[in-house]
Amino acid sequence: MIELLVDGDCAGTCTEEPVVIDVVGFQWCPEHEHKGRVINWLAAHNWPELRIGYPVVEGDKWCAVNQVLFASEDWIWTVWAYIEYLESEWNSQRAGRENRELAGIGSEVR
Repeated sequence: MIELLVDGDCAGTCTEEPVVIDVVGFQWCPEHEHKGRVINWLAAHNWPELRIGYPVVEGDKWCAVNQVLFASEDWIWTVWAYIEYLESEWNSQRAGRENRELAGIGSEVR
């Protein structure tokens, strides 16, 4: 269940200087910059559906943005932790491929 933010929504209401401006144009203060970072990550990866046993982000660009805008802090931090996990896995896979290529493992012999 998505909870509406009652306070602290930087998208137009925060008085602190923004440290992140997301791809949609929302400005985020230091306390809430993780929301902008989630939106930017989703945009950079073509708005994917994220699943942690169940869909946590799904739909098109505006569905995803609204899910982030109106999410509770717990939900956002869970999504951010999952994003960090995905990035770590992808980086490990990429490093493994590069190491195999450097060692000549799996390359074709001509």
